[in-house]
Amino acid sequence: MENKPIGYVVWLALMFLAACLITIAIFLVMVSSKDRGAGFYLGVSALCAAEFVCFAWLANYRLSRYYKIRISGATQITIHVLIGAYFFMTVVFALVLAPSPSQSEGFFNAVSLLYAALTFLLLLAASMLYAKDIGLQAEGAAIRAESRPLRLLEVDVEQICMTLRDSAKASSTDPAAVDRVVKKIEALRTSLQYAPPKKPGTLDESGERSVRDINKKITNQFDELTQSAANIGGERLGEKLAAIESTVNQIEMLLKQRQQQLLV
Repeated sequence: MENKPIGYVVWLALMFLAACLITIAIFLVMVSSKDRGAGFYLGVSALCAAEFVCFAWLANYRLSRYYKIRISGATQITIHVLIGAYFFMTVVFALVLAPSPSQSEGFFNAVSLLYAALTFLLLLAASMLYAKDIGLQAEGAAIRAESRPLRLLEVDVEQICMTLRDSAKASSTDPAAVDRVVKKIEALRTSLQYAPPKKPGTLDESGERSVRDINKKITNQFDELTQSAANIGGERLGEKLAAIESTVNQIEMLLKQRQQQLLV
C-alpha cells in the first residue's frame, strides 16, 4: 500500500517528544529554581499533556482516511477549534501558574480548579461530538446498505420492460394490454427511486422500523416478475399478463407498507 501512515505517525511522535523537551527547557530557563513550586510542575505537566492531545488528534486525523467510517468535515473543524482553544488556554494557564510563588495557595487552587473545569468541558464536548458524529455516519452507512437492494432493482425494471416490449412486437395478441402492464412496471421505477430510507436516529434493525424483511419480500417478488416476463411468449398471453400485473400490484403494496413503516 502506498503512502503508509506509519512513517507520518512516527515522525509526529518524534515531534511531540521534541516539543515536550523544548517546553520543559523553556520553563526551566524562564523560572528560577527557587520559584519552582507545585504550580511550576503542574503547569509544565498540563502543557505537555495538551501537546499530547494535539499529537493524538493529528495522528487520528491522518489515520482517519484509512477508516471505513469517518466523521464529517464540519465536525472535524469544530473539534479542531475546541482542541485549539484547549491548547491556548493551557499555554495561558502554564504561563500564569508556573512562575507564581509556592506560598500563594489560594491563587494556586483557584486557577487550578478553573483550568480543570474548562478543560473538562472542552474535551468532553469534543469527545461527545466525535462519538455522536461517528454514530450518525455508521448509521448512515447502514441505511445506504439497507436501501441498496431497491436501487439495484431499478435495473431489473428496465430489463423487464424491454422483454415485454419485444414480446408485444413479436405477438399481435392484445398489444394494448402489454403496453398497459409495461406502463405499470415503469411506474415501479419511480416508486423505487423515491423509496425513503430509514430516518437517522430511529430504531435499529431489530426494532419496529426495520424494513429488511419487506426489502426481502420485494426482491422475491421482483424475481418472480422477472421470471414471468421471461416466459411471456407463447400461448395464454392474457393470463400471463394478468399474473404479471398482479405481481406488480403486490410490489406496489409492499413499497407502500415499507414507506408507512419508516415514516409513520
